[in-house]
Amino acid sequence: MGPNFMPIPAPFTRSQSGAAGITFRTDRERPRILSGYVLVLSVFAGLVNALYWSGRQQPDDWSSLWIAGILVNNGNSDHIYDFDPTDFAAWSGSAWQEVIVTNDLSAAPHPFVHIPGVAYAVAPFTDVLSFEASVVWLTALCGACLPLLVSASWALWSRTTVPLPALLAITVAAWYATAFQSGMWLGQTTPIILCMTVCGIAYARDRPVAAGIVLGLAGIVKLTPLGLIPLMLLFRHYRRGAATATATAAFVALASLVVGGGGLFGTWIDRMRWLSAHVVVTGSNRSFASAVLRDKPDNGGVAPVVDDVPLWVSVIPILVAVVLFAAIVWAAWRQRRWAAPLVLMGAYAIATMASSLLWNHYLLVCVPLVIGIAVFSQHFETRLRTVFMVLSVVALLLLYPPLNEQVGAAQAEDGLALPWAGFTALVVFIGLLAASAAALPRAQRGSPPEPGSTAETEHQSSGRHAKSTS
Repeated sequence: MGPNFMPIPAPFTRSQSGAAGITFRTDRERPRILSGYVLVLSVFAGLVNALYWSGRQQPDDWSSLWIAGILVNNGNSDHIYDFDPTDFAAWSGSAWQEVIVTNDLSAAPHPFVHIPGVAYAVAPFTDVLSFEASVVWLTALCGACLPLLVSASWALWSRTTVPLPALLAITVAAWYATAFQSGMWLGQTTPIILCMTVCGIAYARDRPVAAGIVLGLAGIVKLTPLGLIPLMLLFRHYRRGAATATATAAFVALASLVVGGGGLFGTWIDRMRWLSAHVVVTGSNRSFASAVLRDKPDNGGVAPVVDDVPLWVSVIPILVAVVLFAAIVWAAWRQRRWAAPLVLMGAYAIATMASSLLWNHYLLVCVPLVIGIAVFSQHFETRLRTVFMVLSVVALLLLYPPLNEQVGAAQAEDGLALPWAGFTALVVFIGLLAASAAALPRAQRGSPPEPGSTAETEHQSSGRHAKSTS
């Protein structure tokens, strides 16, 4: 069979009789996302991440949340959405000017774009922590979430607890990726939100209430996870998680409306509409539209905004999304056992890809995709597995310097960096995930027996008996 794609155990094996003899194996108990060594590594990764990035960051994104919290405390909440309409990275207004002058913040704070409740949630911390201390805590938490993201991704696809060697290898590889590095440079919450999203998907069936709460909170901050709720309703065992996520998001949204007032909530909605109608053109935005329009702005801004976007620039990502989602649905139809994870994780990645805002740190979503491809590829013959390995490695190269942005560089296009690298890598990984899942032989047309069920026990027993008499 040759060497494995990765040194990881497959969640299923093929019997000598061929495709019909697939034997699924999982942990006798539900796979543990937060096992003992995952917890230890998470704490260690958080400490190392905070120490490494100390004094090396320019947390302009975190500054926007911190300033919004200060404005809430100062009674200037009406100004948290002040911004320069010609430059997405530029704040505006005397209220922001006063906060920036009187507080020790990052060099170039970005405007605030989150739901008002986020500003009100940050506000109490501005009274008890300095900005520098808050950045340290944020960086440590992001580092701690990275091993947890790997573990949750593993459990999502393999139904087993991640082995320590694989956990270490994938965590280190993800840490070095431009996606994670750029998030740390800017003081982003993306590693936390993505970790919450994948954990929510992985546990939505077995622990629907906890998973729904986590997904609802993640969706309030980044919005994209909320798009998973209608899809969760398609799967019987995920509907309770969908209901909990809806209730959680509705509660937080209502709280934002109550504490901030209807006017402020309406301003946030207008801001979201404005963003959806424009394209932010900057090296950190790896979307298709930003890559195509990168030579169009001439106003000299850090993140200039383009409003006259050609129709074809908006249509092409949508067409790519339709094709990729059709591939994911096809794979889910062929592999009923993984139907829900494929549809939910695939839809999340596709929505990220098709957006006009594909910040470099959003490409951390490739981590669960790559793990899924690796897990599904385990049963392939050497030649086919080699094809998947080569395509995956080529796509992975697009996520690291020099083909991707060098964090801290003045221009993303310096050297060999490619403006379309991140978008292309994400498209390739989504396609490979669908192809690798669809290529698995189907044990049966219906759903395979669930872990720990009587049917599974009988299936495994018959498999052992067949092996002993062969």
